[in-house]
Amino acid sequence: MVVRVRGIKRMIYELRIYHAMPGRLPALISRFQNHTLQIWKKHGIRQAGF
Repeated sequence: MVVRVRGIKRMIYELRIYHAMPGRLPALISRFQNHTLQIWKKHGIRQAGF
């Protein structure tokens, strides 16, 4: 997200850490690939990496 602070564009970063239960990591990755990233894109949120 980009915001203006005193007229200067600034990037805001957010660190999220997800912990998956044993055997559930493939479902979590699928959720991000098939749903979450599209929702973020709709709201102008870009991922910095995984």
